[in-house]
Amino acid sequence: MASLATRRQLCRLALSGGSTCLAGPQRRSFFGMGQILGVMANPAETLRQLNESREMLRKAKEDIELSNEAKKIPPKHTFSKLPGFHGRETEQALLRRILSNTPKMTVVFGATSVGKTALLREVLASDDFYVIKFDLRISGFADLRTLYLSLCEQFERFFQEMNDEEMNKCMLTFKHTKLELLENERPKDGVPGYKITVADLASLMESLQSCLLKYWEYEPSQKAKGEDEKDTRAKEGLQARQVDAIQSSSEQSPTSTEPNEKPPFQKRPIVFLMDEAHKLPALVPDPFSLKVFLDTLLVLTKQDRLCHVILATSDSFFQHFLRKMNVGHHSQILTIGDCSKEETLSYFLSTIVPSLPPVSKAPSTSTPSTTPSAANSPT
Repeated sequence: MASLATRRQLCRLALSGGSTCLAGPQRRSFFGMGQILGVMANPAETLRQLNESREMLRKAKEDIELSNEAKKIPPKHTFSKLPGFHGRETEQALLRRILSNTPKMTVVFGATSVGKTALLREVLASDDFYVIKFDLRISGFADLRTLYLSLCEQFERFFQEMNDEEMNKCMLTFKHTKLELLENERPKDGVPGYKITVADLASLMESLQSCLLKYWEYEPSQKAKGEDEKDTRAKEGLQARQVDAIQSSSEQSPTSTEPNEKPPFQKRPIVFLMDEAHKLPALVPDPFSLKVFLDTLLVLTKQDRLCHVILATSDSFFQHFLRKMNVGHHSQILTIGDCSKEETLSYFLSTIVPSLPPVSKAPSTSTPSTTPSAANSPT
């Protein structure tokens, strides 16, 4: 007890007078000694584990590099004007007039290989429209699940192509919706993963409806202003959706931008295009899912006036199918026929005739003329 009291006094003196205090006996820790002894006892196993770790790190680094390269690959744009397009001035003007009015569902009907796709691309593949495009020749979906994923990818790419910070938020909505579905589909602890239902499809189309409504209410030039004008923009939203599509992008007032400066965001009419739409019932065999999908397209056009919907088909019975789905009587039909006689003649003279090889005249084989003296001369 005396030694303990003496030690306490020495510590108090050290704290008050600045002298050092002798610490108590230190305890040694043997943590990690087992691992060290294991390495020393079996160095070959240690080297093998180090090589495996190095190989795993190398593969992980390669995967990260490949993932970064994949992110740098730009999305493929296959929706472009077809080369060699000629004529169809009347059809182009009519289609632009339809797209400049109130959004509706339009069925473009024409015989096979009459030029429906070429006409639609000639009008829509420009800077006058934003297009959500589906070509059911190579649909990318064959059931409800793949339809859901294909819609997510198309909607994500659609808002990404707008190249605007505010619209990128809508793009992230569909990106994370797709990732969430893929994560929920993985089986966990022997329990099967989540299976997509019609309610998920309806929720996805409702998200598209909200994003399109946000698109029409969004004013890039009024970002810095307060929220006082929000109600005014909402009232003017319906009028702003009827953008004049007859004027081409070249006729709009040019804006001076620097070479490295991002061009300003401009609103354009939105077109939901589905080519070869008569294949849709075969690709989505569930009639209830198909009904929900078509009803949503009808809501986007007839009710909310958010976008145009164009269904191109070569099947004359497709309109009967739409009526059966209670959608056909809300749509209008645009029939595409053959080119006119004047356009055909113009194409023949301006394109086909110049491509023909020139006709070379055969040399004339004339018999040598015999003079009377030569004819009467003796042989």
